Amino acid sequence: MDTKITSQVHELRTTSSTLEKGIASRTQHTEILGATHETLIIDEAISTRIRRKYDFRILPLFLLINLFSFIDRVNIGNARLLGLSKDLQLAVGLRYNIALMCLFVSYCVVELPSNILCKKVGGHIWIPALVLAFSILTMCTAVVESRGGLYAIRFLLGCAEGGISPGLVWMLSQLYVFIPFPLPLQH
Repeated sequence: MDTKITSQVHELRTTSSTLEKGIASRTQHTEILGATHETLIIDEAISTRIRRKYDFRILPLFLLINLFSFIDRVNIGNARLLGLSKDLQLAVGLRYNIALMCLFVSYCVVELPSNILCKKVGGHIWIPALVLAFSILTMCTAVVESRGGLYAIRFLLGCAEGGISPGLVWMLSQLYVFIPFPLPLQH
């Protein structure tokens, strides 16, 4: 009985060492904690499949979010051509420029704090919240009846949209692994 168990254990050890050699030929060992000498085994085939999934599922979604955000930022130009200036008396002086400035000032001021919040709250919660906020504010723009209302909506729209692009860039930096350049390309 003991010889049978011993032979099975030897067979398992031989099989596992053969498997380890096969995996080692396709993997990359990376030391993650220098003090404890723990290593992370990265299978390149699985890593490539995961990266392809990111490429085909997440990047198109991020592209659409950025596209809608851009269209929303610049759609006031189309509204001006269709009679916004006449309806809200924006043709006098700098009123139209003030409406433009309301969005871009708040957009620039909110970018950094919004990115910090994206990191603290998590991009999976923060980015959809910002997209929902700018979608609702865009719909509210359609019912604006005064110049002051347009200024307020544009300011809030800048606050909502200010964190989208930097937040998406931060999320992409978390999803993709940094690949160092070869030494001659670092100069």
